[in-house]
Amino acid sequence: MPVPAPVIREVLQYETSSHRFEEYATALLSAVEGVPVVATSRSWDLGRDGRDARGSGIFVACSLDEKIAKGSKVAHDLGRLQEWAKPKKVYVCSSQPISELQVEKLTTQARELLPKSTEVVVHGGIQLADLDSKLHVDGSKFAAECLYPAELDDWKKFVLEREDAALQDSAMRLALVAIVVSHALSPPARHGISPCLT
Repeated sequence: MPVPAPVIREVLQYETSSHRFEEYATALLSAVEGVPVVATSRSWDLGRDGRDARGSGIFVACSLDEKIAKGSKVAHDLGRLQEWAKPKKVYVCSSQPISELQVEKLTTQARELLPKSTEVVVHGGIQLADLDSKLHVDGSKFAAECLYPAELDDWKKFVLEREDAALQDSAMRLALVAIVVSHALSPPARHGISPCLT
């Protein structure tokens, strides 16, 4: 059963593990970039939550919130990143749903912290979930399916239970209609309603 982007958005919005979100973002961006993007160590990561395995200058900064304000984790990471690397492209990823206006503001803020030649791409939970669902139309697993299996299993169970309940409701209504029609058309009742049926 394909996982709709809105379901992935909800899962990302309530994520509490920064490490798992970093793994999700790097798995997804590997597909986007066409090169392996790997997660980094949990400590002493030098401002990198992900980097491309080929060393071509692609880096990932992740956050469970939507801020790049002074003092935020992402601002700190971007500052440290340029101390230790010459980034060509930086993805800033938030698990939270962010508007296009916020994307533009965050892109501007990130550019102020990085060298002018660095390409900056900002994705929030909306964009990441949409990318995940669009990149896996060929039947391969979604990044979310690999990293959030329990959450998606809960969603699938909920949907299937609702479908079963809806099917049972429809069957009950159909049975009631059949009983009423059968009773209405029975010979004793037909005499009383025959003017309505003709």
